[in-house]
Amino acid sequence: MVVLGGGNDISYPDCSALAAEVPSLLAFNIDRHLDVRADPVRNSGTPYRQLLEEGCIQPGAFHEVGINSFANSLAYRRYVEALGVGVHYLAELRERGVGATVQGIVDASAAAGIFFGFDMDVVAAAEAPGVSDPSPMGLTAKEVCEIADVAARDPRTRVVEISELNPVYDRDGITAKLAANLIMRALAR
Repeated sequence: MVVLGGGNDISYPDCSALAAEVPSLLAFNIDRHLDVRADPVRNSGTPYRQLLEEGCIQPGAFHEVGINSFANSLAYRRYVEALGVGVHYLAELRERGVGATVQGIVDASAAAGIFFGFDMDVVAAAEAPGVSDPSPMGLTAKEVCEIADVAARDPRTRVVEISELNPVYDRDGITAKLAANLIMRALAR
């Protein structure tokens, strides 16, 4: 299933629904932000904390991919690291290879279902300007497509979610075209 969203707050209902349907879940937040804020009201910065606290995802089977350390509070970085969540920072991904890192995680997992949440602000603003929080640092379009290719190759992939694309800020539809490319790649099984 492909889910197109607005904000990353859609990750809570998408991922919790999948968790209710499969006996074990591997989940990826492909994002520059951890989205584990402790806000009392649900919003685009809280879904993965809620999923963790409610037991929908297990810390060892949850991976934050493409994280920018400067875009996240130290308190939230400590929170996920203390739980044992897999946090894969941009520099580490580049050293090990983006697709290879994600493929290695998928290959090592015995999960029955896989959730891939693509927050478009994980991509550098030069290649994805149409997001609510653009950054000069981020994955390249090629690197994020490598992750979509991993999703396509594994039959356990059940949800591919695209969020945080803001057409108001897009330039020549480049971000929307990248999102469409991710969808097509993820469906090309």
